[in-house]
Amino acid sequence: MYRICKDCGTKVSYSMLERDVPDYCIDCNLVIAKGRYEKNIKGGKTLFSTIGEPLGHNVMVESLLRFYKEHNPDETVSLLPHAATLKFIENYKDHSGFDKLFWADVSGIEPPDDSRVIKYSFARECTAIAGHGYYPGWEEKKEPNRILPYHETLPNLKYIVLHARNIENNQEKNMKDTELFEILMRLENIIVVFVGNDEWLKSELSIINDIGYDFRNKLSLNEIAWLCGHNNCMATIGKDSGILHIAAAAGSNVVGFDYQSKHWFPKADPERVHCFMKTGGWNKFLDFIEKLA
Repeated sequence: MYRICKDCGTKVSYSMLERDVPDYCIDCNLVIAKGRYEKNIKGGKTLFSTIGEPLGHNVMVESLLRFYKEHNPDETVSLLPHAATLKFIENYKDHSGFDKLFWADVSGIEPPDDSRVIKYSFARECTAIAGHGYYPGWEEKKEPNRILPYHETLPNLKYIVLHARNIENNQEKNMKDTELFEILMRLENIIVVFVGNDEWLKSELSIINDIGYDFRNKLSLNEIAWLCGHNNCMATIGKDSGILHIAAAAGSNVVGFDYQSKHWFPKADPERVHCFMKTGGWNKFLDFIEKLA
């Protein structure tokens, strides 16, 4: 069965077993960006559930909260961290201390059965408000002169920041040795600065000292933001990781690959974001970074 989306007019399929028949297609089913809630309750208290623990989520949420606060200036707005959300649910009975509770689909926690709960799609809302010019910011940049052995020379050189993601959690998103080799082959004439708190890929061990600087496990997130946002940083490159979200928020050009949805692209001025999908995007990504050299 289907009905017509109230926004764009496309057909929306649904099952006869669904309790709530959708009024909008998946791209138009927006709550915060469209203002489909009781707005700006004077003296009201609004809560946002955790948006999960991934780094990218916690960068993106800054612009979402800023957007909401600007459109609801008379409310007190709070984001519940992951642990606080768990405790909130554990102790939940009939809280009277809030007026609205926005519950993100990426929270990983079931919301309470309460009429004040407003469910929303986190990534889609962030994409929608980015279309109105609301991008995440990263103000706490910190010059890493205490740590970098080449502090005097690096800021005077053009370089590219590369995040070769390689962590135990969510391994399918890790960069493969073959992918890293293909990337480095195209950046052979550029200084590469490696960042992140990851284990080394096998292929990096013999090549890193010849092509750039190894700053892995040496920098805070604020120091990484400083490196990525520096005028001499040509771009930050990586495979769908939180570091690219920090880089975009810090002002860097970002070039990413292996995305399964455009809604998870880093949010920034479109001229600074060049991301490629998992399907059919690898060669386009390689062609793009080759032009950087």
